[in-house]
Parts: sequence; C-alpha cells; structure tokens
Amino acid sequence: MNAHQRLRTFGWCRTKIDADGDEIELGCVTTGSAPPCVSVTLENPAAGLRNLERRSCDPEYAPYSPHFYPDALNQFRLSARFRDAQQPATFAVDTNATLMLMSYRPEAHFERRLVIPDIRLAEWSDGLQ
Repeated sequence: MNAHQRLRTFGWCRTKIDADGDEIELGCVTTGSAPPCVSVTLENPAAGLRNLERRSCDPEYAPYSPHFYPDALNQFRLSARFRDAQQPATFAVDTNATLMLMSYRPEAHFERRLVIPDIRLAEWSDGLQ
C-alpha cells in the first residue's frame, strides 16, 4: 500500500487504497506502449493464499495510439479487491499481501462470420407490430 516502483514492463507504478477501502488501486505510467492485457491479484505466498485474479484487456490493437492531445506517456489503472464494502464476502487475502502483476500479448486473432441465407427482417420481429 502506498508504494511506488519502476517495473520494466509496466513503467512507474503506484498503489493506494481506494476511497471506500475495499480495493488496492494500481496506476502505472510508461513512455513505451502499455501491455494490451494485464492481470492483477493479491497473494500471500507464505500462507499459500491468493485472491481471484482480475484481468483487463485493451481491445485496441492499432500499431500506434492516436491521441487528440498527444503526449509521450501511456497510462493504465487496475484494482485488486480484498474486501467487499457492501456485503460480507470472504477473501483469502487481505491487505497483508503482495500485489502480483502479469502482462499478456495476443498471439493470434480470429474472425467469425455468420451467413444466414434467405432471411427476412420480419422473421427477426419479436411479435410487436
């Protein structure tokens, strides 16, 4: 909590507890490209415990990132929950943990096409006229 560290893949990163006190927020700034997919989880290696992993992927795979107001920095934010402020959910790890980050890059892309021959729009009607 309230830590900052420079990480090769992610850039300069910082953590803090969010406003309602149930998540650790992570924010990173980098001069290079941010990883397209990132996962974060809280774990306590000594106890062998780990919370559920949270994943985030930026669906934009353009070779460059056009900005309306360009600058040299890329930023991203994630959070890892350790408590549910609204209801009594149980988490394996609380704030006495290590925040684990992983980055992923797509290896392949696929395209799916659906062809429906001889269909009329009236057949898609839900019966309301």
